[in-house]
Amino acid sequence: MKYELDTSGYILATYWGCHSGNYVEYTGTVPLGYSNLVEWSENALINAYYINSEGNLTLDIERQAELEVKIIQETIDNTPVLNKDLVGSNEILDSQYQKRTATGKILNLSNVQNIAPRVTLTGIECYNYSNINIYSHGYNLIKNDGKTETIEGMNFVKNPDGSIKLKGTALANIEYNLSGSSTNASPIFVLKKNTNYYLNLGGFSCEMKYFDGETTSQVYVGNDGLIKITEDKKVTQVILKIPSGTTVNKTIYPMLNYGTTAREYETYKSKVLNIDFADYIDEGLFPSDDLFPSDDLYPLGTVINYIEIENGKVYISKNGSERTLCVGSVQLFNGNNTVYVDEDINIDMEYSINTLKVEEEFNSKIERTEQEINLSVDSKLTNYSTTVEMNSAIELKADSITNTVSKTYATKGELSTAKSEIKQTTDSISSTVSKKVGNDEIISKINQTAEAITIDANRININGTVSANGNFKIDTNGNMECNNASVSGKITATEGVFENCTIKNTCSVPASTVSGTLASNNIPNISAGKITSGTMSGNRISGGTISGSSIDAISVSADAIGLNNEYEAYSIGSYEGQTTNITVPISITVDSNGRITEQTWRRLVFKGGILVEVQSSW
Repeated sequence: MKYELDTSGYILATYWGCHSGNYVEYTGTVPLGYSNLVEWSENALINAYYINSEGNLTLDIERQAELEVKIIQETIDNTPVLNKDLVGSNEILDSQYQKRTATGKILNLSNVQNIAPRVTLTGIECYNYSNINIYSHGYNLIKNDGKTETIEGMNFVKNPDGSIKLKGTALANIEYNLSGSSTNASPIFVLKKNTNYYLNLGGFSCEMKYFDGETTSQVYVGNDGLIKITEDKKVTQVILKIPSGTTVNKTIYPMLNYGTTAREYETYKSKVLNIDFADYIDEGLFPSDDLFPSDDLYPLGTVINYIEIENGKVYISKNGSERTLCVGSVQLFNGNNTVYVDEDINIDMEYSINTLKVEEEFNSKIERTEQEINLSVDSKLTNYSTTVEMNSAIELKADSITNTVSKTYATKGELSTAKSEIKQTTDSISSTVSKKVGNDEIISKINQTAEAITIDANRININGTVSANGNFKIDTNGNMECNNASVSGKITATEGVFENCTIKNTCSVPASTVSGTLASNNIPNISAGKITSGTMSGNRISGGTISGSSIDAISVSADAIGLNNEYEAYSIGSYEGQTTNITVPISITVDSNGRITEQTWRRLVFKGGILVEVQSSW
């Protein structure tokens, strides 16, 4: 027996001799409660509860309990979940099954219970092929094998549900590997001839290819929408194509389904049963244009009457004689299924649909008075462990209309309630959506009047460019434009431009962050209590006290000017009538030893702070 694991390490599927592929051979012990691996595999609908622990299949009881709750919820809501989450539901739900039959080369099934069906294949041309694959999918044929990455300016984020978040601008033509690979020789799906398919890629185009192990050929290239081909085509790779210059910020939900219109998106799910019957085909003499059967001459050849899969085994009828071919079964998914064979073969299937055994109470009523009309529908479903109550009501009054829909889901351990309500009056419309699980409740509200719209919610998601009155705008990349802004808190930015800016009160700028030149015509006045370094120059510098080792100026005006030399300190007063005399040397003679031998002096006479006379002697 071979097995395949899911991403969490649990058994996803088991295969026997007739299945080819790179899967792990199981060499451990037989699980508890089973006499052999064949018996366990035939009950492998519960294999999603098993994990390979130290080489042996081990039942995870906690996971089994978790999945039981999901199965019950899925059956009540009729919303499909992954096949591995639904296995064993016949034992869990104590359901009653109804048989259905389907015939054709492509089977589209709904409301399926994932019990292995009985399948009969006919119309097998064994001298054209000796190996066939039976595919069972959900309605979505595209598996998202892509990854989160950035290509040529475009960010691709793969989401758990198979959707892809695209954001950015394509700097060149982009090819994003969506499904399969260029070296994969195993088909991910087969496009059947003369069959309608609908491709949904969010408006983008794609290319489908087939690699046979040696060469690659193109199967389809074009935009999403309706696809129809004239012959069977195997597909091993799907490439999403985005043209250069495309700017996008949205999530796409890749899906390929049968039909002429797009179905509602569902996650990808698929199983393949490979059947190899090459050993059952005889070689020999066959009829031709000049060789005909007679009483003593018969053609030697093989006729495959049918292949049947039932109860975990594959049977083959060769020339009217049936024998067991191998162990295997076609695995269906709970909910929607698409089943086909990669060759032109007819399928007859007997499968089960699930009818959950529940007790249902259903009531509807209309109440009418002169003031109002009330319409309500109530439904209550009960099974052994859950109770679901659903209610919808419309209340009509002269001045208002109220629509309410609610659902209460109760298990043995928890109560959850969901409710939505829309109320319309003559002057307002309000809508409320609430959800309560246990003691936790979430509510969102929208209220609209002629004057205003109020939105109240924990999270408000708006996708696309937002504009208000043409004066405020936020684009899809988070860039904001506005005419004016008043900010009372904190602004943090790494770069920017300020024009005609006034800074009030206290503003601290670290010296290490200031660089560049301030144009003098843009600085009418500078007032500083303390300037301690560098050189300061200007047409006019004024202050209480200006001191320096060197002051060069054409004109100096001050109440008092202090001059210090080696011998004396002078102060020139500027008060009216005040006279100050200053004696200064104007020439000096120095000998070879650097000593002053002669000095020539002059006396400067200042009156009222103005130089009025220079005296040569006194």
